[in-house]
Amino acid sequence: AFPVLFNRPPPRNDLVWGLVAVVDDSGLGAGPVMIAATSAGVMGSAELAVVAPAPTTVDVTPDTVALMAIGQTAQLAAAVLDQAGRAMEGVAVSWSSADSMVAVADSVGLVKAVGAGRTTVTAVAGEASGETVVNVMQSADSVTVAIRRHDRTG
Repeated sequence: AFPVLFNRPPPRNDLVWGLVAVVDDSGLGAGPVMIAATSAGVMGSAELAVVAPAPTTVDVTPDTVALMAIGQTAQLAAAVLDQAGRAMEGVAVSWSSADSMVAVADSVGLVKAVGAGRTTVTAVAGEASGETVVNVMQSADSVTVAIRRHDRTG
């Protein structure tokens, strides 16, 4: 950790800055921070509120998924961003499907087709969320055609 603006050389010879904040490997800690400066015996100060990073955006990829058979799966990913648009690593994300009769999502974003239709899968981190559209199209593996002969005698 190192102090920021602690006894920094003043832009003018008579201006002295006080301790502004302490920065460590994880960034500036949340809470109040006092900024103070003194010049010619007059002191001025201001308090700033430093807020902790919080999830504000969840980007889900891919934005649409097409599953062609019941039981087929697709892996979704969620990128969680804070107020400054920075990626937040290690943030818990929960997944849910709007229609569990079409597709279900597990705790890591693996989506599984359950029935034909369309649904939305949502990823939530804190108060932020993002979604993707899942289309499940049921198709036949094979078609069997039986031909019957009718005998018209008699």
